[in-house]
Amino acid sequence: MKKRHVFLFLLIISIIWLARDHLNQSFGELTFRAFGMSPWSEGTQGLHIPNSIGLMVLLIGFIGVVNSYRTIYPKIFSRLLIGVILLFAAIPWVTEHVMYLAHYNAKDTGTIQVVTKDRRAYIERNEAGDVTIRSQEFKIYNYGQATRMKVIPLTHDTEWREVTFDPFELQVEPHTQATFDTTFKGTDVKGAAYSHDSLIDIQVISVE
Repeated sequence: MKKRHVFLFLLIISIIWLARDHLNQSFGELTFRAFGMSPWSEGTQGLHIPNSIGLMVLLIGFIGVVNSYRTIYPKIFSRLLIGVILLFAAIPWVTEHVMYLAHYNAKDTGTIQVVTKDRRAYIERNEAGDVTIRSQEFKIYNYGQATRMKVIPLTHDTEWREVTFDPFELQVEPHTQATFDTTFKGTDVKGAAYSHDSLIDIQVISVE
């Protein structure tokens, strides 16, 4: 394999690795999470490792392609730069519409995607065991035919594992997206008052 082909391969791989879909997720992040690793160097902050790796490979590939093809295509730098920018801009639109097409006639929990504005939420429990997650904002992508659904919060903190949250019922038009802001309430077998920040996700438990 010629050196310029290696650089071209690195450039393509780095774009795939770095490009973010409509859910603001990159393939690099998904790969790290698939292997049980956080993409951040310090839990949920610090150095974003997949981006750092991807940007380094992107830079090597881009410079290598430009230097390798400059004699054949004198305007390779500007054309390639514009092409890379357009690809990064187009991929979120493409991934969103592919999902709508793939699930157009379906109606199940797999056709719904929930994206929280901020996964870190403030959870508090009173002495009676009542638990509250206040003002949680999230976006629903309804790729299929569902019109009604129920969602509950999921916490990754062991302190809240035994909490039973009341489902939040919402209505969304088919093949659309909508943003909601709600307060989740639940009950805990523990009765001691307690509160702190916790990372949460939101799960769809039923659709109609």
